[in-house]
Amino acid sequence: MYVELLSEKEVNIIIADFHDDFCTIRREMIAFNILERHNNIYKLVNKEGESI
Repeated sequence: MYVELLSEKEVNIIIADFHDDFCTIRREMIAFNILERHNNIYKLVNKEGESI
């Protein structure tokens, strides 16, 4: 399985394509367990709550 790791800047750019308040959206994605952050590296979390 391929896991894409993204920097905070890369995540911000992706979210900014859809919404101007990318900081709040990014934080909420972490709070809702959609994204996971470790050492400023972000990755998606699957439906079971595990990192993918």
